[in-house]
Amino acid sequence: MLTVFFSFICQVKKIYAITDDDEYIVKMRLYELEERLSKSKFVRVSNSEIINLGKVKDFDLSFSGSICVRFVDNTTTFVSRRFVTKIKKFLGM
Repeated sequence: MLTVFFSFICQVKKIYAITDDDEYIVKMRLYELEERLSKSKFVRVSNSEIINLGKVKDFDLSFSGSICVRFVDNTTTFVSRRFVTKIKKFLGM
């Protein structure tokens, strides 16, 4: 069931679960979700977002060191500078 979620995002003090066609409000904090979600399928990319690696199309590493994440539906998000090292290690870079 969790594989349908692209990401979990914190906006204006609310947590949203993003799917292909809708958004749902989640009554948990991001750190609580992070503890419960599979570490092999979901990864935190910023203080306000957790992404589903199964929905990632590719990672675009720029010369400036930032990482752009493109999902299978062609939406994008960026990895926060604070989490770049963690993501690179996770990807084996």
